[in-house]
Amino acid sequence: MNTSTDRNFEREVWRAVRPYNVGILSLYDVGVYGIWNPGIWQCPSQSIKDFYRRHVRDVHLEAGCGTGYLPAHCIPGATQRSSHEAPSLTLLDYSPSSLKWSARRLRSYQPALLHHNLFLPLPPVTRPFESICLNYVLHCLPGSFEQKQVVIGNLKAVLTPGGILFGSTILGQASASGWRARRMLDLFNLIGSFHNATDTEAGLRRTLSTHFAHVRCTVVGSVALFAASDQPLP
Repeated sequence: MNTSTDRNFEREVWRAVRPYNVGILSLYDVGVYGIWNPGIWQCPSQSIKDFYRRHVRDVHLEAGCGTGYLPAHCIPGATQRSSHEAPSLTLLDYSPSSLKWSARRLRSYQPALLHHNLFLPLPPVTRPFESICLNYVLHCLPGSFEQKQVVIGNLKAVLTPGGILFGSTILGQASASGWRARRMLDLFNLIGSFHNATDTEAGLRRTLSTHFAHVRCTVVGSVALFAASDQPLP
């Protein structure tokens, strides 16, 4: 990329994270998990939580931690871990507000915090992660799945050899679950909160398969639940 393109791309990244201020974060869980998932995207939030519980492991990175909703509800002991135990949860986000919000919510878990742009290589880690979650992150990132491949590569670099990358993403117009979903996709892509108008399950599979030997995708409504690893998936 040239310098001008780099600057434009960086602006698009900021457009995606800019809405996540304290006001939005305070409404996010009720709005997304209580209303939007079942009512607009036609994907029960319980399906996402069950998927998360099935794949999360002891040494975990929440990449794009948002409000910390899924770790708080799905990682055993995430909200009552004793203070003498070493943290096994790392929270990553490019939004300072999201990172602060999640850190406070999960403070008893003593999470490590990482303010980072996923399009850049992650800092070296002393303990590779056994699992990494990308929940509702890919549809926010600018570019096509081909351009987002760099994010998958950056995350794989900090996984253990048998580690698992999993998560969920809202697909584009071709997979929209009704007229409400299509309208919302148009709106969110227009304002820059989403960059997924042409995202498909096939494109997601290709992107993950570029980096991992084993890939699984399940589409529920407008949402793709995915898992990828170099070892056979559970």
